[in-house]
Formats: sequence, C-alpha cells, structure tokens
Amino acid sequence: MAQPGAPMQLTTEQIQKMLDDNFTYLKAIVDQQNLQRLPEMQQYQEKLQHNLMLLAKIADGNNPGGAAAGAAGAGGSGQ
Repeated sequence: MAQPGAPMQLTTEQIQKMLDDNFTYLKAIVDQQNLQRLPEMQQYQEKLQHNLMLLAKIADGNNPGGAAAGAAGAGGSGQ
C-alpha cells in the first residue's frame, strides 16, 4: 500500500486510459445536459473531477518545483 505522501506512479497506458475516459465523460456530460438529465450529468462530472484531480496530483508529484513553478515559467513576463 502506498504511503499517503508518496507520489503515485502510473504507466503511460494507465494515464492514457484515464485521458480517454475523461474524453468519454465530457461527451456524456454534454449529451446528458442536452437531454436535461441533470442527475446523470452530475455523476459524469464527479467521475471527471475525480480523474482530473488524480492526474493533477500525479503531475505535481512528478514536478519537483510543484505547480507554482510550472505556472510561473509558463506565463513569462513578456518584457
């Protein structure tokens, strides 16, 4: 069992599966919203949010500088 503070390790295939699932969830959310099935839409939103949070946690664990360093470097000053 992984320790609470330890970064999670997933294979490239597992991450790709999660990304594919997220795409499917997004399509399902739009479909359910168009059909006005809000409870079903919310279920897909919760699954999508769970996956996104997990992927963000993995990305943060693989980035020694953390998310703040990545955001600062990506924005640039433009001067």
